Amino acid sequence: MWLDATVEAIRDVAKSALFVDASGKVELQFEHPTHLMGSLISLLGETDTIEMALSYPQPSDAQALGKALLMDEGEDDLPNADLVDALGEIANMVGGGIKRRMNTASPGLRLGLPLAVNGRVVVKRGGERLTALLSIGESQVLLVLWRYAH
Repeated sequence: MWLDATVEAIRDVAKSALFVDASGKVELQFEHPTHLMGSLISLLGETDTIEMALSYPQPSDAQALGKALLMDEGEDDLPNADLVDALGEIANMVGGGIKRRMNTASPGLRLGLPLAVNGRVVVKRGGERLTALLSIGESQVLLVLWRYAH
């Protein structure tokens, strides 16, 4: 249910804010990444805590989607600060879409602030983790969801 809500939110953001297609197949991954490069955002609720990371397998994937959000059609890469802001905003919009979709199943969700991640992410023990690879336009995004029930 959380994966479906997240994929729907990503597809909405891709279409409405990035102007790219993300309707392709979602590929569940059986190995979870040990290194993430992108953004992480938390959703805190009465019955669940969700942490969602959008990680970009290649720097060019992050650049393409950051530039799409900022409508930058130039040849040069975005400066690091602009890239971090853009990727954080993408995670924030996806988080808002998850919150809206899961309001009935997990009432009272509050959205945290997006964090830039580049390296190993250490999470709490326990809980559930799902990892999936999605295509957004010509870019790849690795979605990692952690769910902790209260």
